[in-house]
Amino acid sequence: MKKIIIAILINFCFVNISISQTDRITGGFNLNIEESPWQVLLKIDDEYACGGSIIASRYILTAKHCCINTNLSDIKVIAGVTCKNDITSNNIFSVSEIILHPTLDVALLRLSKNIDFNDTKQPINFVDAVDTQYYTEGNNVRISGWGWLSPDGFNPSSCLQGVDVNIISNDDANQMLSDISGEVGENEMATTGVGTIRQGACHGDSGGPLTIWSDAYEANILLGVVSWGRANCLGNNSNSPSIFVRVSNIVAWIIENTCLIRGSSTICNQSTYTIENLPTGATVTWSTKNGKMQLISSGQETATFNPIGNNKEVIKAEINVSGHSYTIEKTVYINDFDIEFNLDDEICIQPIYHYSVPKLDDVTYSWKKDGVDMNTNQNQIIIASDIPEGTSTSFILKASISSDNCNLSKSVTVNYYKPTTKECYGWDDGTGNWGFKPFAIYPNPTSSDITVEFKEQNTGNTRTKLNTSYQIEIWRGSILLKTIKAKGEIVNINVSDLKKGFYYVLIRKDNKVYTQTFVKE
Repeated sequence: MKKIIIAILINFCFVNISISQTDRITGGFNLNIEESPWQVLLKIDDEYACGGSIIASRYILTAKHCCINTNLSDIKVIAGVTCKNDITSNNIFSVSEIILHPTLDVALLRLSKNIDFNDTKQPINFVDAVDTQYYTEGNNVRISGWGWLSPDGFNPSSCLQGVDVNIISNDDANQMLSDISGEVGENEMATTGVGTIRQGACHGDSGGPLTIWSDAYEANILLGVVSWGRANCLGNNSNSPSIFVRVSNIVAWIIENTCLIRGSSTICNQSTYTIENLPTGATVTWSTKNGKMQLISSGQETATFNPIGNNKEVIKAEINVSGHSYTIEKTVYINDFDIEFNLDDEICIQPIYHYSVPKLDDVTYSWKKDGVDMNTNQNQIIIASDIPEGTSTSFILKASISSDNCNLSKSVTVNYYKPTTKECYGWDDGTGNWGFKPFAIYPNPTSSDITVEFKEQNTGNTRTKLNTSYQIEIWRGSILLKTIKAKGEIVNINVSDLKKGFYYVLIRKDNKVYTQTFVKE
């Protein structure tokens, strides 16, 4: 069954369909922020739209549907308040990055500055959500947020609300929702309340926390992220469950995107690295992938390495917490790096050279062409060479990468000859006549197949005879993807296995090359 997703609901106007992204607490009670200090409120496009959870000093976990296709400047995170009229500038945080989960309805918001923790602002334990006992059917859990106070009420709460509900099985939830086009998947979980008044999440609560108290840790554990439910939260506790993304299934994703190895990306001598946002109670084992750096010393959060090789190396940190291991990595370059080259346009019209160097954190880039600064701080540069046909040129391209540890530079000599039109597009049809672009590609764009058809130079008609063999190649950038041995005027090629994008078709015959392009939809 297909799940219908409703995005952020502006001015609380909703499309009347059977499933809604959930945004509010119904059947709940007043909650002080000190009882739920990880809870945050999201203001999107000047509307109070969703909730979220503090998981580190600079990261908020929320629902993907709350922030997808939203500009960073349009999102504000509000932390440390119980009621909306308590908000001051000290409670408002800007967002510098949105990290969307590739498949699930969750996202991470990286803040522009750290949250200073106190009684009203605290991170919640998410790593221990991997313990399956917390997801047992019947366990009592808590939802919190500022969403609607009643089904179909269009009445968001001014102050933080909470509601204690029970976990139910996904099968039971799907049975309750059997009359609508929604299904609780393996990466999700469900809750419902007791009694006659619906208890659960509603509009305004999306992205907010589902938590459980752990006697073992004497702390709350984050189990779920509010995701969806019935439209307008209609129904009761027998047919209107609240659905959440299951946190146990995203712990590795959270760690990989929030526990970052900080330190120099270019290495000329001994350097120290630190893990940012290491979970409480975690132990770390440091290593390198290629053995080009020697581990001098290490602790839980830091490690010092000495370079003993050159070029690319990968620093690895294996994080062990709550009986599970997670590996994070950082790529560094020792004393050297490579400049990669791609030819991005047709070699015979206007060659576009694309040069790139490794994309690294915390470095400064510079490029020079024959000693002249090209005024860019990017890891890649594009150079167009517009010279007369039949002539050649050369220049020296120098790339520099600078960091706190050292400055690395590398130069390459670029040699280029621009063929004449005849050399580039000539096609000898046996009479000594030379044509231009002797073949067509259609349909273009295409979703499955292309046809290569040869044309007469002047009439545009299909050639009546083309008896000699030739080679057709399909390229993407500098990568050869397909080679077809062909004969005849019309050739059909299946390209359904290619990804969406821009491709080149090269035909090689009698030491000549003919080029066309097509787009795969």
